[in-house]
Amino acid sequence: MLKLAQRRMPGLEAAIVPGADHIAAMSQPEDVNGQIIRFLQKGGADKNGDR
Repeated sequence: MLKLAQRRMPGLEAAIVPGADHIAAMSQPEDVNGQIIRFLQKGGADKNGDR
């Protein structure tokens, strides 16, 4: 599924969270928060979803 999304949305960034279940932000909050912080520090996405 991820590879299909990456083909359809060039520039898509994704992270695999080892040991996470369906709600990764609840089961692995430190890892998810770290990924979000790194994304935002790099500039995140603008309001149109472009990088």
